[in-house]
Amino acid sequence: MHDVGRVAPAMTREPFVLPVDYLMDGTDVLYRSAVGSRPATLVGRVAFEVDELIRIARLGWSVLVIGDAEPVIDPAHTSRLATAEMRTWSEGVPEVWTRIRPREVTGRRLRPRMGDA
Repeated sequence: MHDVGRVAPAMTREPFVLPVDYLMDGTDVLYRSAVGSRPATLVGRVAFEVDELIRIARLGWSVLVIGDAEPVIDPAHTSRLATAEMRTWSEGVPEVWTRIRPREVTGRRLRPRMGDA
């Protein structure tokens, strides 16, 4: 698992993609962000993507989750999440948790073609 993924709303007038700290909870993606930040306000259909590229080896992979985002408001759940070991890369104090319930998960593995150097 990686520490940072990217989240984007499905339908907005001005599209945007933002990095977020995340963790997995079963099949759900959970990310945290600061109150009032753009990621904290996302509700409804979103895309979440995480990847890794090893440029020198020309290898990599990418996973895309399409799902529905909703705030985590259950105090018992937010207390449990507060104890999760998670590095924070984003600015601000991450106090808002958002859950993405996947509807579709796709992925791609990148491998060098024969003859590529």
